[in-house]
Amino acid sequence: EELGCTGTIFKNATGLHHPDQYITARDMVRILREALKDERFEEMFCSPNCWIDETNFSDARYFVTTNHMMTDEVYLYYKDSRVTGGRTGTLDNGDRCLAVTASINGGTYIAVTMGTDMYYGEEDSRPYSHGSFVDTDALLNIASKSSLVRVTDPEQIVEQLPVQGGEHHVSIGANEIITCV
Repeated sequence: EELGCTGTIFKNATGLHHPDQYITARDMVRILREALKDERFEEMFCSPNCWIDETNFSDARYFVTTNHMMTDEVYLYYKDSRVTGGRTGTLDNGDRCLAVTASINGGTYIAVTMGTDMYYGEEDSRPYSHGSFVDTDALLNIASKSSLVRVTDPEQIVEQLPVQGGEHHVSIGANEIITCV
């Protein structure tokens, strides 16, 4: 709620399925944008692979992200140099979700796809298309055709307005760079 998420209800802290739990893509972007402010989260989110040290319960293990847009260790086809981080998700009904960060034309973008399908061959063996990667690629292609425009700079006076009943004006401006697509 503090982030302005109005289309989200969490019923557990794990993110595992619950029939009354839901989130919108817009709210996912808001949550991800906030989470990326934490350097530890950003490091994990943007790591294509990692080694987990040996413990008293298991040997050392090597993990590769399920976000095939970040690595070519599993599927070369989906690797995308614009993608800087990401996390996949799978719902109980088989729908796929993907949240990624990308660097395009000097800007940082967040793309979220939800409810995409897996497309299988005739014999329902290996998937031949991961809808979340295909749809995310389409979103990133749209972003690649756009550009960031600087709307205002810090301390730039946008407008001066009179103070009712006063002799002076108040200056209106931004305290940070504001850009839009």
